[in-house]
Amino acid sequence: MHATIKQLQQRHGEKDLSVIAIGPAGERLVRFGAWINENDRASGRGGTGAVGGSKNLKAVVIRASRHYPQAADKAAFDAARRQSLKMIMDKGNVTAPRSGGLSVYGTNVLMNITNAMGGLPTRNSQLTSFGASGELLSGEYVKEHILIHDPTCHACPVACKKEVEITSGAYKGLKMESVEYEPAWSVGGNCGMDDINTVAKIIDQANDLGYDAIEIGHCFSVLMEATQKGYVQAADALAWGDGPAMVDLAEKIGRREGIGDRLAEARPASRANWVIPSWP
Repeated sequence: MHATIKQLQQRHGEKDLSVIAIGPAGERLVRFGAWINENDRASGRGGTGAVGGSKNLKAVVIRASRHYPQAADKAAFDAARRQSLKMIMDKGNVTAPRSGGLSVYGTNVLMNITNAMGGLPTRNSQLTSFGASGELLSGEYVKEHILIHDPTCHACPVACKKEVEITSGAYKGLKMESVEYEPAWSVGGNCGMDDINTVAKIIDQANDLGYDAIEIGHCFSVLMEATQKGYVQAADALAWGDGPAMVDLAEKIGRREGIGDRLAEARPASRANWVIPSWP
């Protein structure tokens, strides 16, 4: 997916250009395939990438003008904007630029909070806390060890986006944006995985293969619990926190290879329950 976007930018130029594209997952109708744009922003969850794949639509290229819509009542709009900015930038709020938790640590400021209060689903929600391992996935840990940049969405003062670079180990040199709370929890604690480098790698794989970075963690954790309970054959087994196997399986799901083909059919039956057809 990243290569597709780069090629289209080279063809059409990057100025005033935006691209959304599907990757191998969308092409192969993975149930949670997503559209990804040039900044790794995803139209995730509902399987919109699979819809694109079903229509043989690979990408949409948009060149926009700078003639932005204007407010019908400019005075009222400006007053509402000033009021909103005052609340956002208040030093006592989590959104306060460069001082509030959301600005300093990104959405992953929630990791230590939910873990400490017993609200962090762990090991496919069998537990509600990841213990001391939760700290190793937190926004605080990311800032101290792998954070390299605090970019921001257009005109936003909060700057909760966090760009990271892995500086050691098997994934050394990988730069990606970003380790958000929900995929870090889903791929991390809910899979018994406390290595932030592996979590970042899998989120980057999700963006490149073109599927939802939160849903992939659910696929892993369901298979992990099925393995724990002896429901799967040894060849398809996935142990809690097995990083290399998770990275390998992330690729197989995106390309529907082996057990990945079965997991690609996973779909949410509700917010709390996942369904994998004919399992075990």
